[in-house]
Amino acid sequence: MTRKERESFIEKIAPAAQASQRAHGVPASVIVAQAILESGWGRHAPGNNFFGIKKGAANVPYVEAVNGSLDSEVRAKYRKFESLTASFEAHGKLLSTDERYSRAMSDADNSIVFATSLRKCGYSVDPHYDDKLVALMTGYKLMRFDSAAPKKAAAKGMVRA
Repeated sequence: MTRKERESFIEKIAPAAQASQRAHGVPASVIVAQAILESGWGRHAPGNNFFGIKKGAANVPYVEAVNGSLDSEVRAKYRKFESLTASFEAHGKLLSTDERYSRAMSDADNSIVFATSLRKCGYSVDPHYDDKLVALMTGYKLMRFDSAAPKKAAAKGMVRA
């Protein structure tokens, strides 16, 4: 995939990431990086599932980290979404409402720290997940999509104590 194709993919998904940030407070830069990483630049998003959100009808194989190694294939049921926007909405809602991710949400004002917090919250078992997100965020200057507007999560009381 060329750099131009990657930039085109980023421009395609950025508006949905920004809408999700406005609605749920998850930094758009992190959302874009996750969509890139989880979907392989959009090539692996069956049922418009750009984030590998489980609990659905599709029983699809994926690679899982076991004992620090990314070589064990597992099967899981993934959700299907009507659109890219619906996938991004579900992802934002999951991160902003599931108590498991409250630590990350408390860091939503700093997208790099948020990305690092996600793995610590158990979002991914890949021991390098946060490094991969940060590399995408900095390499493609994804922070340009982050909004400076007040975040809904902060309004809900999910702020640093």
